[in-house]
Amino acid sequence: LLRLLGVVNGVGGTSFHPSGTLTRASFCKMALEVAGRGKEAGAQANRVVFPDVGASHWALGYVNAAAGIPAGGGEPLVRGKGDGRFWPDESITFAQAVTILMRLLGYTDTDVGAGAMWYDGYLSHAAQAGLTDGVPKAGTAVLSRGEAAILFQNLLFTEKKDSDALYLTTMGASLTENAIVLNTNATADDGTTGSVETTLGTYKTDRGSFPATLAGTRGKLLLNKDGKLLAVRPQTSDTLRRVSVLDAQPNRVTAAGGEKLSVDLDTVVWKDGSSSTYEHAWAGLRVGTSLVFCYNGAGKVDYVFIATAAAGQSGQRAMVAKNRPNGTTNPFATLIGAWETGYTIYKNGASATVADIRQYDVATYDSAAKVLHVSNARLTGAYENAYP
Repeated sequence: LLRLLGVVNGVGGTSFHPSGTLTRASFCKMALEVAGRGKEAGAQANRVVFPDVGASHWALGYVNAAAGIPAGGGEPLVRGKGDGRFWPDESITFAQAVTILMRLLGYTDTDVGAGAMWYDGYLSHAAQAGLTDGVPKAGTAVLSRGEAAILFQNLLFTEKKDSDALYLTTMGASLTENAIVLNTNATADDGTTGSVETTLGTYKTDRGSFPATLAGTRGKLLLNKDGKLLAVRPQTSDTLRRVSVLDAQPNRVTAAGGEKLSVDLDTVVWKDGSSSTYEHAWAGLRVGTSLVFCYNGAGKVDYVFIATAAAGQSGQRAMVAKNRPNGTTNPFATLIGAWETGYTIYKNGASATVADIRQYDVATYDSAAKVLHVSNARLTGAYENAYP
């Protein structure tokens, strides 16, 4: 997410080194980029503010820009230490990083108040705002690159001082209302493949790809200034249950393993980009169909999502064990995928092992629920003609 927003780069090649540390100078650059002020560095590189950040230092312009008063007024993002130097190549601490980000949100020393340590007020207000969620650190602890990434992501979804607007709006980004992800490998109206179809529309993305397991998730969509999808923020009150169908009835679904999930006839069901109700969908639920049950905060089923091949699932792609199995090697390994581990096997609805698979058995694989359905009462083939 931060890479797409231009906030971070790797350390060369395709590496990010999340466990590595960040210097004070590097964090200055990231802060300016997330503030949309990165272009100021060039104009600020013709003077020296701190004696230890001279003309030969790569971050001269960034440090100078961060030490200046922002165009709209407010607190400089950074200050030097007591000796007048900046110490640009020193690892940045948690308190220093949080203070810079709080100043991006519009807070000043006066707003946060004083404490036993100079940073106590900033850390206290940051915790209340949610800026430091997921990063439990002491003020003087050194910040890792990965922890810095979490702080910057938190910054995007934190409200600015005296405002209900999230910081991401200052970057031209926007957050939609809740939407359900229907397909992570859709085609946009202009033919762009790898787009993401949701109940609010289909969005192109520069991210590369979103995981197929995201299909069926409800959450807010983070869009950049060009309307491209950057991230999905799942609704925290939702609980998703991914199951593989063993049997379907008008008021319940029996999942692989025998668990029975109750569902009302008027429950909304999403499949292939359109909605219906469970009353109209239950009769078409075959053994092995992958479902996502979404339970709201009250524990009620809000909707059911039927995963299909179009949504990145294996769907009903079938395979037959043509040769006699040896009892130890799974003849359906290519259906599952050599990389897949931790899957379960059911044969004719009962728990099974590789030793239970026989010649001519037919299997389908539910990649979302990681269940291999095997049957000796099914056939597999290809239609050459069908009428009327």
